Amino acid sequence: MTRKNNLSAELFYTVKEGTVEYRHLKIYTGKRVQDLEAVSDWGFLNADEFEIHFEDVNFDGADDITLTKEIGMNWYADRLWINNNGTFISHKEYEKNKKSES
Repeated sequence: MTRKNNLSAELFYTVKEGTVEYRHLKIYTGKRVQDLEAVSDWGFLNADEFEIHFEDVNFDGADDITLTKEIGMNWYADRLWINNNGTFISHKEYEKNKKSES
């Protein structure tokens, strides 16, 4: 589970033929729970390859949610949900590539 301020997220996934595929994301905002569909387009060798990030992607002051994958020194975002007054809405056309800070 990933946490930041009053937000937390839990990602549910399956392992099929040695590949990890995420399927479902639960977002907790205080006591409110939102279930989000989160089907991966990428194959992952283990669950440590992807991460949930809370970050203000659209610069409106509210934390949005991204799912990312690390490839070498680069992070690629696979999914984005925009925070719309506490409800997270999928933004399918989002692509982001940022260098890892490490």
